[in-house]
Amino acid sequence: MVTDCICLWCGRSIRYEASFREMFQVEDCLCSRCRHLMKYDPGTFKGPGFRFEGLYVYQGQVREMMLQYKENCDEALFSTFLYPYIRHLNRKYHGYTVIPVPSSEEMVTRRGFQHVRKIFSVLDLPVRELIVKTADVQQKSSSRRKEIGTYFRLKEQQLPEKTKILLVDDIVTTGESMGACYRLLKRKYARIRCLTVSYGKQFVKNAKE
Repeated sequence: MVTDCICLWCGRSIRYEASFREMFQVEDCLCSRCRHLMKYDPGTFKGPGFRFEGLYVYQGQVREMMLQYKENCDEALFSTFLYPYIRHLNRKYHGYTVIPVPSSEEMVTRRGFQHVRKIFSVLDLPVRELIVKTADVQQKSSSRRKEIGTYFRLKEQQLPEKTKILLVDDIVTTGESMGACYRLLKRKYARIRCLTVSYGKQFVKNAKE
């Protein structure tokens, strides 16, 4: 996947100031400094009516990179979030089918790509889109957050009921979007796990597993 030795975030050489091994074998798409600044902090947390695994706290460089990726449509950053953990995640979720929390068609058209699907495309797991978001709704107030579930629906064409589902998203802040999608999928599938790239600071105080 990585064809050169240039950090996708800062543009520096990945081999510069690298370990002896890294000088001959590049194993990341970020330099060691940028990877360190992302502050990988995995854990399992409680959302509203579901549990999810998160990889990074949504702050600092992770927040900057995610905003650059999503809001500035910098598609080239898609591989930066999961790259060092691909093997681990492939083993942990072997046999699962990835289901992204969707964006609205309007937002996908604006960005030019499906940002959640793109991030998780680095895994060796099948990806299917079983959920539709019918409108681009911003969760800027508590009332809007409570209504978010009304903007998701299941597609008519679904997978066999015994399919193991991995519901994924880029950010969990309040948990309302992922929770709404989880409840929709729960009507049909018994085995569902939830994974997000980043999570809001309010979840840090929750017990990790």
